[in-house]
Amino acid sequence: MTDPVPAKPIPDGYRPQLDGLRALAALNILFIHFVPLRFHEPVPSGPVSIVVFFVLSGFLITRILLRVRQAQDRSWATRAFYVRRILRIFPLYWMVVAGLWWAGVTPVREGLAWLLGCVVNVWFVVQQDWAAPIGHLWTVAVEQQFYLLWPVVLLAVKDRHVPWAIGGLVTVGVVSRLVRTVWFPADPWSLVLLPLNATSLGAGAWLAWREHGRRGLSPSTLRGMGAAMGVWALAVVAPWAGWASRWWLDVQHLSAVVAMTALVWAAAVGLRGPAGALLGWGPVVYVGRITYGVYVYHNLVRLLVLPALQGVGIDPHQGGWALLVYALGQLVTTLAIAGLSFHLVEQPFDRLKRLVPYRRASQG
Repeated sequence: MTDPVPAKPIPDGYRPQLDGLRALAALNILFIHFVPLRFHEPVPSGPVSIVVFFVLSGFLITRILLRVRQAQDRSWATRAFYVRRILRIFPLYWMVVAGLWWAGVTPVREGLAWLLGCVVNVWFVVQQDWAAPIGHLWTVAVEQQFYLLWPVVLLAVKDRHVPWAIGGLVTVGVVSRLVRTVWFPADPWSLVLLPLNATSLGAGAWLAWREHGRRGLSPSTLRGMGAAMGVWALAVVAPWAGWASRWWLDVQHLSAVVAMTALVWAAAVGLRGPAGALLGWGPVVYVGRITYGVYVYHNLVRLLVLPALQGVGIDPHQGGWALLVYALGQLVTTLAIAGLSFHLVEQPFDRLKRLVPYRRASQG
């Protein structure tokens, strides 16, 4: 039987299946936010999607930073890294924040300093409130903080200490989660902070380190890691079965990190079979490319869709077919706005990266 995970190193260049994986994670988030809780509450798959996002970020950013470490002029390459990250992340983010502020959205006006300071997730913890409709931006804040702090650590250590730095990042995540469970089990807000998501980011960084050193993962290892989803399923079912424990949430998280880390590596190498065909399918890959906009806009489109439907006599609060129309309306609007934003906002700024290469022009 043909193994769906080829035993070969990760190829250089663009890996479309990673965008496909990102797309599926984002579409799962949209499903959770667009349909009533009763349809997805039994299977809490939202945190798994967040794990996918963070493992991907840890992998892709650390992959870049490991190459920056080898630059002839590391100072220049480091500055280029930060400028290129700013060009990728902030134009869309600042545009959305400015638009919501101009529209008079109260949480944006009250939390503007936190939003501009890339610490809106900390504000949610301080306020003990999701500050709708911007609560989903906590993950963007975690990414921003990671982009700022991780290069400082990874570019400062010696080569032989790189795996220790990555191990330290993973350890911060594990210990932070354990501390929360032991001393603050009733506090869900701390889960949006960077330290409690460091395990996923560190797992992605570990993949980048293995790739950088040409240290592959065998198909049997990947299958063993993927089997951790069985542990995740057990941790999901256990509370419903009456097996009460405050540790189930941590078991869910850590098992999802292990399994999704294997999935990210497999997609980076290139899955074969139906899974590979799905992740590499053009429409799915395209959604993956516009995922940043999809995620940022999706929780905001209801500000447009709900009044529009009510204006033509469709009230989603009545349930039934109106609720389906509302969900589909949000989905279509999100994808349309994200697509326009990708081509009109993100790509023009992304093309400016050519002005800030990682190597000086004089270096050839």
